[in-house]
Amino acid sequence: MKASGHTPSRWYKETTYTVYGTLAKMCGLDFEVKYYDEKDGKTEFTFGTITGRNSK
Repeated sequence: MKASGHTPSRWYKETTYTVYGTLAKMCGLDFEVKYYDEKDGKTEFTFGTITGRNSK
């Protein structure tokens, strides 16, 4: 994020977890933050199917 000239908010990490986690849950998906670097704001996250869920 900082590489593109943006300074992440101090709330960025929690906002990311909350917003994307809620959207994923509403769509029946898992959401996982794979990586977050406090220093530069770089983030890697994934969405995927919920494991163990009945597909009927």
